[in-house]
Amino acid sequence: MKILILSSRYPPDIGTAGFRAKIYADALLKYGDEKLNIDVLIPSDIAQAIETNSRLTVLRIKTPPNKRSFLYRLYIFFYFAINALITVRSKQYDMIIVTSGRLGSAVLGAVIADIKSAILYLDLRESAPDNIKDIFKGWQGSLLRKIFSSLEGWAVHKAKTINLISPAFLAEYQNNYPNCTFTCYTHAVNPLFMNLNMPAYDQIMPKRLKIYYAGTIGYAQQLHLILPELAQRTAHTLDFYVIGNGNNVALLRNALIKNKIHNVTLLPEIPRAELIPHYQNADILFLHIYPYPFTAKVLPSKLFEYAAIGKPIWAGIMGFAQQFVEKEISNCAIFKPGDVDDALLALSKLSLKSIPRTEFNEKFNQESLMKNLAHEILSLDYAENKSS
Repeated sequence: MKILILSSRYPPDIGTAGFRAKIYADALLKYGDEKLNIDVLIPSDIAQAIETNSRLTVLRIKTPPNKRSFLYRLYIFFYFAINALITVRSKQYDMIIVTSGRLGSAVLGAVIADIKSAILYLDLRESAPDNIKDIFKGWQGSLLRKIFSSLEGWAVHKAKTINLISPAFLAEYQNNYPNCTFTCYTHAVNPLFMNLNMPAYDQIMPKRLKIYYAGTIGYAQQLHLILPELAQRTAHTLDFYVIGNGNNVALLRNALIKNKIHNVTLLPEIPRAELIPHYQNADILFLHIYPYPFTAKVLPSKLFEYAAIGKPIWAGIMGFAQQFVEKEISNCAIFKPGDVDDALLALSKLSLKSIPRTEFNEKFNQESLMKNLAHEILSLDYAENKSS
């Protein structure tokens, strides 16, 4: 059996997409038979095929550097798509797995699956039509949403199974596509962050608290709209450390400079394993998801990473993410995203103790997810697709 995994990243690349793609690859290689082989196809800053072992090949297609412009990013996608089709033209696959938050990847996967008469399996983190509606207003947003909805519908109907990482999307997708098969295998706890030796403060509080954010600095986070004022009002008590990259880094940096903020340190994106000493140094872990309608149903993977560590969490979240935290994660102070007053009120109620979240780690264990995903995918009848 030959499988193509299509993603936007793959380790050593950093990010949720790469982590998710690796879970799929590792699960299938572990639970599939010895005849199973996998190609992973991703855009990259470098162009090379990397043989990671005898049954896995990572194909990286060099693409132009990314920019904030929507049209330029569209150009980059088409550049990647054309080169992806050229790369796989002489290869034969039984199954195409797409794990992404981007509609373009799902459509490209559907095209390749159609050409190869292969099964299509989609793993979706969010709804692209909803994103477009919130990003582009007026007639442009309405037009783009119709186009994106049509493309999404075509890709979804091509898929044998669609996995929705956030269960909050399930009712919407079942209503829009009643004849399709959906599953909800969500994020998992990375073993890297389990059972770490984290210091806890029981009686003595440090004079200055170290607040760490590690993740994407983008449109969905809008850190530049919360962090400068939050840091300014806590200049004598808190130090913020922001580790990451994204389209809004410049906006955040400029906002900090404009407001003469000196208690926020911006650090570059680093591999997950290198985050451990930073997390060990942190007193509190910070998260902020701006309250757009399209973020109301999203479940951030960062919550699973933070929860596994056991440190106190200070989170500006709403919608399904808030419901999930209130049900599953202890010692997390939730505030209204973008509301500095509410953030400070939530912080005052947060316990500085590090609490082992053993039940959470067991429930969302990565090994269990890998086993379930592999069983789900390997049970699909790809022979039926070849004969149809």
